[in-house]
Amino acid sequence: MRAHIIILIAIISSLVSCNKGTIEKPGEKVEGIGFAVHFKQDVGVTKGSAITNAAGVATAGGFSVWAYSHIGTWSSIPAKTGIFVGTQVTSLDGGLTWDYGTPQLWPLGERVSFFAYAPYGSATFSNLDAQGVPVINYEAPTNVTNHVDLMIAGQQLDKLGPDPVNEQFSHALSQIRFSAAKVGHTTSNVTINTIEVSSVKYSGSTPLLLPVAWVVNPTPRNYTLSIGNGLLSNTSLTATIQEILTSGQAMFMMPQTLDATAQITVSFSIDNLSLNWTAPLPEPVVWLPGRSYNYQLIVDGNMVMVMCAQLESPTNGTWGDY
Repeated sequence: MRAHIIILIAIISSLVSCNKGTIEKPGEKVEGIGFAVHFKQDVGVTKGSAITNAAGVATAGGFSVWAYSHIGTWSSIPAKTGIFVGTQVTSLDGGLTWDYGTPQLWPLGERVSFFAYAPYGSATFSNLDAQGVPVINYEAPTNVTNHVDLMIAGQQLDKLGPDPVNEQFSHALSQIRFSAAKVGHTTSNVTINTIEVSSVKYSGSTPLLLPVAWVVNPTPRNYTLSIGNGLLSNTSLTATIQEILTSGQAMFMMPQTLDATAQITVSFSIDNLSLNWTAPLPEPVVWLPGRSYNYQLIVDGNMVMVMCAQLESPTNGTWGDY
């Protein structure tokens, strides 16, 4: 009889122990914090190309994330604890799963707020603003071949888990593209050799929040695209407007209001004759984040007309063309 009592007590103790291990109060999670990245298009990525999918983020080195745990909502927090501080999150399977090293657990009884940018290491951390949001500095590299499609994720506030944190990135810079054609009596072989965009601002800072709010450094810089650095395609122009950048390439510039000193200089060849043409950058005078501006160069004899084409906005939620 005593043996039966001992066995019964052991079974009850085991059941109580199992039940205690599965009880969680609302907001108490013991799962590891995970991430997901989603895009609507499936397009590859290289430097100077737009990032439009999770695989592109993975190829570019992943993303940087800051995360803070806190009691109560982000807007009312008296204190916060850093869980991720500029941590690199990477993927080895084309963006299907994401890893950041030692797993971090959802904190018991607390919320977590997330801020992120991509690609990892393309910006530098500046400080925390008055609300505790990380601020980054960015500088468009002098060499256009090193330009990257900097993106900022929408802030994920007051998360409780356990679902993966979905980092939804938006383009934070202005994409600058070029196309060209020859018109009129220009029947000879015409090639665009270099394009210099001069006196444009190249650096600034912004909190990791959407919508993006750049504070732009007023110091200007000149940028050159050429056949020599591989950005301009060495093709003869036709009467039909066509892209003149190598496949998928673009400049990614600081969003800004252009002033009267911003210019474009086009060096081109008509047969064996080399010519230059300089003109002010045409309207629009404001480059907005997440917008793509296509400058059309129309060669008419020894003159170049420059226009900024206004294209139909896409429906895929990525780059807005102007």
